[in-house]
Amino acid sequence: MKREIQLIHTKKKIAVASLDCVVVSDATRYTLHATRSAGFTLVETLLAVAILSMAVIAPLSIVSRGLSAATTGKDRFIATALAREAVEYIRNARDTDRLKGVAWLNSLTESNVQCHLSDGCVIDALKLNNDNKDIIKVHDAGNSFDNRVLLINGTTGLYSFRGNNGGNPNDSGGWSDSQFMRYVKVDEVTNNREARVTATVSWQAMFSIKEVVITDQLTNW
Repeated sequence: MKREIQLIHTKKKIAVASLDCVVVSDATRYTLHATRSAGFTLVETLLAVAILSMAVIAPLSIVSRGLSAATTGKDRFIATALAREAVEYIRNARDTDRLKGVAWLNSLTESNVQCHLSDGCVIDALKLNNDNKDIIKVHDAGNSFDNRVLLINGTTGLYSFRGNNGGNPNDSGGWSDSQFMRYVKVDEVTNNREARVTATVSWQAMFSIKEVVITDQLTNW
């Protein structure tokens, strides 16, 4: 740091000069005043950087959490709608059986549906799977595909399933795996009188697997 030395004669003021060394003779007496130019120490600089970092990081953290919450909320909204759709399809199957005069839960327990078994069944609202059915059994027993994974059409945004042979929906194409998995389980609570429907939709979030479960009751009226 530059040192400024002010030389003051006992009788007369001498001009200010920047000196590294001052020689004072015995004949003339000088008074030396040393001053420093203004500046920041290392501690002051580090403190300023820390305060600035906190001022910048805090708002960014709030924005990041807000975006994460918005994404999770959107996914949960879609998952809830998909689960509710599955429950309504099962209810419609019960109503159809009743109108046709067939046995209670007949269309939900057929060999190619099997909603009452532990794996449950899947719902294809578009009825585009290779089995040409809107309710088909789960196919995930260590095979090359899992038809619980919902497919999404990149053009229409609609969801469908692979059929039991693993093929894509029977339309113009544009299907790919979505982040959602859905299956339905039907448990008969009271023989020939009441059944419980459980629709489960799960998806992979940023740090964990999220899940929406909707349960409803069916009666044999």
